[in-house]
This record gives sequence, C-alpha cells and structure tokens, in this order.
Amino acid sequence: MLICVALHCKAQQTKDVFISGKLVNLNNRTNVIDLSETGALRPPNNDREIAPDSAGNFSVHFKLQEANYFRIGRNVVYLSPGDRMKVIIDYNRPEKSTFSGSASVANCYLETIPFSHAGSYLEGGINLKGTLRESVDFVFFLAQERRNKLSALQNMTPEFVDLEIGRIDADIINSFKLLAGYFIQKNRIPKENQSKVFKESYSLTRPYLHQYSSNLHKASLLKIEVVRDNFYTIMDSITNTDANTARIKDWQYAYELVYYIDECKDKAELLKLKVKIDSIKNSGYRNAVKESYDLKAGFWDGDTAKDFQAHDFNNQVVSLSDFKGKVIYIELWATWCSPCLQEIPFLDNLRKKYRNNPDITFISLCVNQNITDWGNNLQKRMPEGVQLFADGRQMLPYKIYAIPRAIIIDKDFKVSTMNGPLPSNPGLQSYLDGLLKGK
Repeated sequence: MLICVALHCKAQQTKDVFISGKLVNLNNRTNVIDLSETGALRPPNNDREIAPDSAGNFSVHFKLQEANYFRIGRNVVYLSPGDRMKVIIDYNRPEKSTFSGSASVANCYLETIPFSHAGSYLEGGINLKGTLRESVDFVFFLAQERRNKLSALQNMTPEFVDLEIGRIDADIINSFKLLAGYFIQKNRIPKENQSKVFKESYSLTRPYLHQYSSNLHKASLLKIEVVRDNFYTIMDSITNTDANTARIKDWQYAYELVYYIDECKDKAELLKLKVKIDSIKNSGYRNAVKESYDLKAGFWDGDTAKDFQAHDFNNQVVSLSDFKGKVIYIELWATWCSPCLQEIPFLDNLRKKYRNNPDITFISLCVNQNITDWGNNLQKRMPEGVQLFADGRQMLPYKIYAIPRAIIIDKDFKVSTMNGPLPSNPGLQSYLDGLLKGK
C-alpha cells in the first residue's frame, strides 16, 4: 500500500507546464533547454521545441515532474509542475524580457543573473577595476547586491532561495577563477609579467575559494549551471563523505563518462564504455547517459551520412545530398563563437586552394539560434562559397555538443570523420588530398 501511495504522489507531481508569448530578435525555431544536471548528460533533443509564427508568437507545453531551470533564448527560467506563464523573450536583451503568470517573480529576478561564461560578476572584464584587490572587492559588492535582491523577493519557495544562494556563491568562485585572465587581457600585460598577476590573484582569492566551495556541498545545487562549471574547484574543498558527496561523485562519474563517449573514435572502445553505464547509481543519470551512448552508437564514422536540409542566404532549401559524389567539408560555427570566427580566414584559404577542383566542396554551416545574426554577419563579410544555416532539429544525429567542429564526408557519401581537423590544422590538406584520391 505504501508503494502505491508513493507512486500516486509521484504521478500527482507530474503536471503540464504551459508557456505562451512572443520571441523578439529570434525568428527561427528554438527549444526550452533543460539546464539541470541530468540535462547536461542527455544529448540535444526537440522534446520542448518552440515553433514561432512569422510574428514570433508561440505556445508550448510539456510535462514536468519537479521544479527545474531551463533556457529560452538567452533567458534562464525556473519552472515548476503546473506553471502557466506568458512571456516576451528578447534574445538580444534578455534583461528586457517580461514574464507574467505563475513563476513570474522568480523569472523576473533571473533576468539579470550573471552569465557564467563571461566570468559571472566580471561581465567579460567590464567590471574589472584598476587593481586586482579593487576588482575582488567589487565582486563581493556585486554579490551582496544580488543577495539583497534575492532577500527582497516575496513568497519564494525555500528550494528556489537555497538554489539561488548557491548560485551567488558559485558566481563568486567563477569570477575569481577567471579574474587573472581577464585582468591580463584588459591591461595588455606582457607575457613575462603575467605569472605575477596569476600569483597575486591566487593569493587574494585563495582564502575565499574554500569558504564558498564548502557552502556548495549539496547535491541539489548541481541544478545550477555555474556550480557545475566550477565542479572540480568545489570538489577539491570537500573532505567528508556523506550522501551529498556520494550523489555528487555519482554525477561526476556520469558526466565524465558522457565526455569519453562523445570523444570516442573507435567502435570497440565505445563498446567497453557501455558496460560502465551500469555503475551509475542514480537512475536518472544512468538513463540520460544511455541516451547519449545510443545516439553515438547509432551513427558513426564510416556510416552513410544522414541527410539534412539547411537554408542559404536567399532562404532557399539546400540538402546535404545535393553534394553527393564530392568530398564534403562542413565547418560548424556560430556568430557568437570566438574560436569559430578565428577559423574563418583559414577556411577561406582552403576554398581558394581547391577552387578549381570540382570534387570537393566546403560548407560553412551556422548553427546559431538567431538566423538574423547570421544574415548580418554574412552581409558584413560577403564571404565566398556555400554558406548555410541549420536549426537543431536537422543536426541532431550529428551530436553537436561543441563548436567549432568539422564533419568530413567522402565521395561515397559516408562519414569519414565526425570530428575532423579544423581549417587551421596544418594536416588538414593532406587528409583531404587522401580522400580525393580515394584513400
């Protein structure tokens, strides 16, 4: 009877979430992306796809079992089972997005949370001061402002408050981790003096790293992306063993296993990784890793390429199969990806070298969320060659977890490599010449 009651309660918790509204400055399909620690283990999918009309209006609903963080455009949102919310999501200015309905207070607060990949409170170096000491003090000032803003919220669940307190501490750690690098970059400090900056930064921040890392010793905080971004720093401060430690280490094992699955380039080695999945204790983590494994195992180097469709600058549909019979070099990039942009001149040089060879084609495939940004980039650069834009639905089989990345397909329309040499790689030309000769 107790089991039946527990199952009934669990079923009662799973409810639909309804979101409707408008996307601004985002005129193509996107997804409500799961930002939880389980979502970080699972391959990309379209379970919560948003398909806006020509004016950007949309509605989406999906089942949710427990409160969780998601991303829509560039806004992080917090949703609970049964939430109904109307939104205006502005891709270019997430702080201008609006929320009404249930969860609106929490999501208005989340509009201005620091962006971890920009160094959290450092904001890509904008918030640096004249000295490292002043910069550290300013990080604490901004963190206290965030604490004050959080404490002023009313009717928030204890879980949400606890999570956001964790985010504030993790953002401090993240800021300190990137402090020296941003300081060197902003002040153009010569290479011979950079070690002094790193030493001073570490000396200033070291006393706080352990303090704030200790506050994050909770498995529930793995829901926060910036906590996971600083996972190893946090784990270094943990000396005790308890249920939290066991759960955190279980996630670590699962996360690292997904990494090895993704990077694996040999089918025999991949098969060895499969047996390790059963060692994951948490069923949610285990099932998510199985999904990543199954996707990887189902499509591999040497398999016939999966056809997909993309759009060119004139909004004409172009299929990958249109280039059958040629060696196809696909460079995946996005306008916001600095390493991708650094590869563009190298790809342009490759196009010129093979300009008179009809047996090879080079495709620049943008995987932005925002097709307008892509169009503006092309108008500014006026690049040559095949320039295409694809959304996530088309590219799921290719498991695009990170960019820049190159996919190379041979003349027989088989995948030569899912993770090929980038345009800047000196060995790429020899690799392509070999494929052109049928090797």
